[in-house]
Amino acid sequence: MDYFFISISLGGGVTYNYKNFFVTDTPDEILLSGENRIGLVLYAAKCAYRSGKDEAEKFRYLRHISDLWNERGWSAEEKRDILEAIEYLIHLTDEDYKRQIVEHVENLKMSGEDREMYKSIFEEVYTERGRQDGERKKAVEIAKNLLSHGISPDIIAESSGLSKTEIQALMN
Repeated sequence: MDYFFISISLGGGVTYNYKNFFVTDTPDEILLSGENRIGLVLYAAKCAYRSGKDEAEKFRYLRHISDLWNERGWSAEEKRDILEAIEYLIHLTDEDYKRQIVEHVENLKMSGEDREMYKSIFEEVYTERGRQDGERKKAVEIAKNLLSHGISPDIIAESSGLSKTEIQALMN
């Protein structure tokens, strides 16, 4: 039996911690019943767990959750908080799926304000994550180069922002 730990922060600094919560055993109907925002986020966590690294599955779940999210009568601020949590849990990396989810949102029946907010969150998150991924790849590339010139792993770790463990892994 798998345990799933999740900590959720939704606006106003309120944090909900679910330690050793059997989210995988909780029926979807329970997580999706009513107007409980946390239930929808826990459902997203369950979907993330189910999909693993399968981009097609993540896309399918994210599309389904965006439909559910849109049907709820929450305020724009509540939707923003929930969307950020859900996107963090079910993060798409495939460019085609990213484009498709933005197109899907554009076709949802919602106010122009909600649509723009939804799109801006995805664009902001994907742009930031892409930048971070690029910075990390560059740091790894430089670390490999410095290792090949005999530079101390400790110096490389201090200079690159990579951990000593990461530097050691590059040496192997």
